Amino acid sequence: MQYKTGLNPLSREFIPSYLPTSQKVPAYRDKLSSEIWRQIFSFAAHVPPAPSRPLRTSFEPADDYDPGNTRVKRSIMLVCKKFHEIACPLLYEHLRIYNPRQLALLAQSLDLDDPNPQIASFHGKGRFTKRLDIRMCIIQGYDSYDPLDTERVLEWLPYIATFSHSVRVLVATPQGDYAPLSGCAASWRISSLLSLKRHIRRVEFLGNEGPGMSHIQLLLESCPLLEAIIINAIHGNPEMVTFRGFPRFTHFELTTLELPLDIPLANILGDSNLHPRFPSLTRLRVAKDPENTGLMCTNPRNDDRFLNHHFRFLTSLTTFRFPTGHSADFGLGLDILSLCPNLEEIIYLHANLLPFDLVKLRKPLAHPKLVRFGFEFHIRDDCVHSSFDYLNVLLTLLQKSRLPRLECIRNFSQTAPRVIGEHRQQWWMAWVESFAQGNVSLEHFDGRSATHLSMSMARI
Repeated sequence: MQYKTGLNPLSREFIPSYLPTSQKVPAYRDKLSSEIWRQIFSFAAHVPPAPSRPLRTSFEPADDYDPGNTRVKRSIMLVCKKFHEIACPLLYEHLRIYNPRQLALLAQSLDLDDPNPQIASFHGKGRFTKRLDIRMCIIQGYDSYDPLDTERVLEWLPYIATFSHSVRVLVATPQGDYAPLSGCAASWRISSLLSLKRHIRRVEFLGNEGPGMSHIQLLLESCPLLEAIIINAIHGNPEMVTFRGFPRFTHFELTTLELPLDIPLANILGDSNLHPRFPSLTRLRVAKDPENTGLMCTNPRNDDRFLNHHFRFLTSLTTFRFPTGHSADFGLGLDILSLCPNLEEIIYLHANLLPFDLVKLRKPLAHPKLVRFGFEFHIRDDCVHSSFDYLNVLLTLLQKSRLPRLECIRNFSQTAPRVIGEHRQQWWMAWVESFAQGNVSLEHFDGRSATHLSMSMARI
């Protein structure tokens, strides 16, 4: 059945005349795309109409054998089978688990011959799942979480491409509230990550219970198609977290590497000069080593070829700084920026700074291809300067930089609402005169939600 371009695929002219056009069809129009409806109607168009029956002249039994009716039923059965083939990849493509009870029930049903009727429909559908999200909040002493359940579910999904694991462990406080448990022992097992097949491309550990460094090494070695590793917390001593004890390898597919705050870049890249571990890296989030004046690893030669091999394709750089460091360590390894010709986004998350320390940002802000710039500067407790002094220095630097491609400036500092309230008129007048004509927007993120406190000139 051919459809003309420009016609509504959900109109009555697309529905064959021998199919009932009940009022239930509009209820499902918004749930399926037009392309899916076209496929459904094209399959339904192949159902042959039932032959006309002669008028009955006597009382014949109602369940008489009719070959034509059997042919219609067989065709409808084939059409329903096609419907099922269309719907299954859509229904089971993304699997979400929100509490330990769901995870345990699903894992238990996969091991039983006669599973729970509520989950029996999931058997045989694991091949359609491409993404698994486990987002749970566990209260210590009340909820039970078995890592074997995650292992069983991963073994049931042979073609999973994205695995996101966010488990927050909370502990009860004397005040009756719940606080996140820091430094909790990782419940990951080597066998659990071995369940991740070779098809995996993205792994996220977003909770406060992270894997160990041996787990990350195992992921990189056993998953050749892995493109992104995002880790918010890691188990073990940060000083002992390193790849130096492992054999040299090169992972060509990895493009995104986001590590926790306490993992220096020196322990990840190693000391190899001519054999980079991640030559295709485009997005990097890493902490700054307080023992080194720059972002670079402790390479004795500090060869430019080493920097060029690792960061020649880098487009996004997010760097942290340890809160216990000194403001003199703010030098961000400016040699990296000169070796990143495609860098478009720079985010600085630093602490214990003075306003004159921001002058060192003059060279990073002069990058010709910079599109997005983000910052978070926590004020020192003994600092006599106000928050407005920091923003004023930053605004002056941005005015002198005159970046041709700058589109957005993001403020991750939690002091921005108070600053805008105190110096609203003065700040906005300087901002509008400087950046409104260039369509540069200012955004503020309070760490919990992405809230726009300021928009472009049209909103002002």
